[in-house]
Amino acid sequence: SIVFSFVFSIAAIIQYYKSEAGKANQYEYLQNKFRDFDVNGVVWASNPIIAASSDKKITELMYYPVFEREKKEKLLMKISRNDAPDFIFLDSCDLECRPNDKACADSRQELLNSLKQKLKTAAHLINRGCEQMILRK
Repeated sequence: SIVFSFVFSIAAIIQYYKSEAGKANQYEYLQNKFRDFDVNGVVWASNPIIAASSDKKITELMYYPVFEREKKEKLLMKISRNDAPDFIFLDSCDLECRPNDKACADSRQELLNSLKQKLKTAAHLINRGCEQMILRK
């Protein structure tokens, strides 16, 4: 029975590895920029995976576990008080709303537009329909 469990576990691990190995890393662009930029000071990111391949730190995550209006208001308040981050590494698809939540989708778009207006765009890319950008003071 222990041997059977061991064999079954190894087979499951191999299957998982095969399914995951072929997937493209959707954060590769942002991860490379995060490593290559002289990132210091206050750094916001839409996903902790962006910093996973670097020894640099993220100061604040922009959501968890879903995007919500309260988080948006908190982020915009910081920016309006001249407490803007030095860098924002953002994948728009990370700011996920519940299905059919138009108010959330509108709120997310308002946040993105406001960030683009108040901060400088250091890098920008559309990847699989997601807007990936690096904003800075």
